[in-house]
Amino acid sequence: MRGVEIKNTSGLQLMPGPISVFDGPAYAGDAQIGHVSIGDKRLLAYAVDLEVQALVKGDGNSTVKKIRIVNGSIEQTVKQQNKVSYAFGNKDEKRPRTVIVEQPKVAGWDLVEPKKASEETEALYRFEISLAAKESGKIDVVQEHTEQQYFGVTQFDLA
Repeated sequence: MRGVEIKNTSGLQLMPGPISVFDGPAYAGDAQIGHVSIGDKRLLAYAVDLEVQALVKGDGNSTVKKIRIVNGSIEQTVKQQNKVSYAFGNKDEKRPRTVIVEQPKVAGWDLVEPKKASEETEALYRFEISLAAKESGKIDVVQEHTEQQYFGVTQFDLA
């Protein structure tokens, strides 16, 4: 998607509604905006960018890190990892692109790669990738979660 970032510097509250976006004198597209308080900023998608190709591939795994017996129970520590690979190609022969990837945050999971997001909201990580004309690029986003599982060990008489 093509997008634009707006910041409310008007000194007034911006009410929800439609916005028309112009690229110089030419109409570029429409966007719908929610309420924007004074000083807040929003990222709006206003049109499909046919010059950028995107490929998204997800991969997840789970690894047992430790098993031990504690007070008659089995305690297992498991590390789960979720990796999403994003690859982009800028087909435009003249203009560069800045691609912004929005990756949802998952409660209880930590961002491992990249170490820090370009921007963070309550629900999203945002990462920026700059692509020159006719250039490709990629980014891998990895989130991890460690949890402990407990299994009871009991005696059972089959007789």
